[in-house]
Amino acid sequence: MRFRNLKNLFKRPQRALNLPAFTLVELIVGMVIFTIFIGIASTSYLFLSRALRGAVEMRKVYAEARFLVDKVTQDIRRYTIDYDCYEDGADGRPDYSSNLLECLGIQLGPQNTYTDTLVLISANGLTRTVYKFKNGSFSVLELVRDSVASSWIMAPGYARGFQVFQTDKVQLTKIQFVVSPVKSPYTYAESSNQYQPSVNMMIQAKGISSLLDLDKSQIQLQTTVSSRVYSVNFK
Repeated sequence: MRFRNLKNLFKRPQRALNLPAFTLVELIVGMVIFTIFIGIASTSYLFLSRALRGAVEMRKVYAEARFLVDKVTQDIRRYTIDYDCYEDGADGRPDYSSNLLECLGIQLGPQNTYTDTLVLISANGLTRTVYKFKNGSFSVLELVRDSVASSWIMAPGYARGFQVFQTDKVQLTKIQFVVSPVKSPYTYAESSNQYQPSVNMMIQAKGISSLLDLDKSQIQLQTTVSSRVYSVNFK
């Protein structure tokens, strides 16, 4: 009797032998569904990762363009327009260039006319800063002199002339300035131009990273800044 019970104890239940198993078709379908799910998840991850990296690159593009704008506007606030550096085609007045001829050929046209060169001067007339955009390159030159009667010489750090702004993330396509007024308000006591000189700066650039869509990576920044120099002592 005991041996019979032991035999029944190790006997596999009949119900377990009748459980249905996966067929080959079901296994294939399951593997296909799993593969599709993994593919969708991987594609979504890669797309999201690329989008995030693209957003980071666009922030770098804006940061570099913003740096240039901030640099120029900072100088506009602390200096004023160097009207003597711009040629006056109406009366043939000389342009007061140094030996570098930094003023040669630049003019202030009619009101609201763009120019690619901005020339600033300090209130004491001893520092001249020239910003120039040409052939996709934006550069700056700083000149100094001991007195308003002496000649301009290159400031320390500008022994080679114009210094080009290096941009790693952007390609500059256009930089333009609008100077207002076009006649110096510091020249005459009675003048219709007696309002503070201001500069409208417009910069267009595009990102050069391979993570960016070149057609959608183009940006434009524009700002208007007034000089905080209310009088000059070199006229």
